[in-house]
Amino acid sequence: TPPLASLQNALRLTASSQHKYLICSDKKDSNSESVFSFLQTSCCSLLSDFGCNVPPTESHIANKFLVDWFSLYPPQPGLRLCSNEHCGRPETRRHEFRRCSACSSVNYCSRACQALDWKTCHRYVCMPQHDWDDLHADIDNDDEDDDFE
Repeated sequence: TPPLASLQNALRLTASSQHKYLICSDKKDSNSESVFSFLQTSCCSLLSDFGCNVPPTESHIANKFLVDWFSLYPPQPGLRLCSNEHCGRPETRRHEFRRCSACSSVNYCSRACQALDWKTCHRYVCMPQHDWDDLHADIDNDDEDDDFE
């Protein structure tokens, strides 16, 4: 079987209203197992782009070293570190990194780092700037009410 046909036989993405599943549709096809295994090990980002729940890969040892190094020796004042916890790259010049367009509280060295961080953690804590302003106003009002009690 040609690789594309084998891939189509091996995988079928089914989306329900609440869940997405990766299903091996033809277990009799000998190529199904090898294609599925290849996709699981080599194409995790491809699968997660289509909504499959794929655990993030282990950080490379060089990235772990950079994260540790720059946490001990921070970059020059005014320069920032990439907010992706698996990256650790520092800015080399001011305003090199891009900020999250919604909350403006995190910085990324690349589009790839932004996409990976969004998929793994930032999407759960990101709050648009105007929502932060409303939240702080509510907290300030609560503090004023506490002063009068």
